[in-house]
Amino acid sequence: MLTDHPANLPAPERMARAIASIERPSQGHLEVECWEKAGRILGTAETLQLTSRGVVSPSQIVVVASQGAYVRRFVSGCAVGLAAAVLAAGVPAAGADGAPPLSSTCGDAPGITAQPTYVRTADGVDLYALDAGTGSTAIVLVHESPANLCGWLPYIPTLTAAGFRVLAFDLRGFGHSAPPPRVPYRAYDRDLTAMVARAHVDGAKRVFLMGASYGGALSLTYAPKLPVDGVVSLSGETYLPSTHANPLLSAPRLRVPLLVVGTRHDHYLPVKDALALLRKAATKDKRTALYPGGWHGWSIVETAPFAASARALITGWIRARS
Repeated sequence: MLTDHPANLPAPERMARAIASIERPSQGHLEVECWEKAGRILGTAETLQLTSRGVVSPSQIVVVASQGAYVRRFVSGCAVGLAAAVLAAGVPAAGADGAPPLSSTCGDAPGITAQPTYVRTADGVDLYALDAGTGSTAIVLVHESPANLCGWLPYIPTLTAAGFRVLAFDLRGFGHSAPPPRVPYRAYDRDLTAMVARAHVDGAKRVFLMGASYGGALSLTYAPKLPVDGVVSLSGETYLPSTHANPLLSAPRLRVPLLVVGTRHDHYLPVKDALALLRKAATKDKRTALYPGGWHGWSIVETAPFAASARALITGWIRARS
């Protein structure tokens, strides 16, 4: 628990911090959308019941504490009164740094108590992320497209119960990970770099990448340049020209363990493509697991009739390399 979170501070100190966070004030009138934006940032849009009076100014608001350091989030048109009122009221943010709660983003998340957060990339994109579980082995989950981290929620409790730490996130341009202006939308290598770095900085001794479909292709493409200890691809395609993801081109540089999990009648990852990927991978520790039917991506570990078997396979494979 963050003891210096604004909601845990005395009201006068919350007020002082809120007012101190304001920069470059200018005169103007508060707009209704300001309250909506603040609600989304704090994760309390449905409960935020505040009123404002008088003339107010645009501001930057210190929303929450993150690892002891305050982070700023821009809210155009918001006011000194809003910043002070929100923090003085002690309305707690949903996540460690004001990230929208899972309940409003994904609905129910049984078996998951961790709260979402933001992880910043080298080029300034705040990735909406979930950091769940404990353990010296971390697994970074890369989602399908079009989708976001919500698709991993049914599988995450299996991984955390097995003793793994799990980091799931929204790629830039998906879900709550909106890139700032003039930042490349498809520089996904920077997203994976940031998440892997987060795992290492927080103490993980081993880090594995696991991607589903689109996320599998990205994981296979960028893994050779990342400090990871293995890659699990759930039917990741071997070529996605629109994203410049080309696992067949990067496979000869992949020297960490590789597990490709797919199905025998998947049109997105035909058996011949899965085997070609395996042949090209430079690592000697590599295998495929191809199940019946045409199940694809995270459905292999979540809804397929053989999902329990696939989950056990992946858990055992990662444990053996941790």
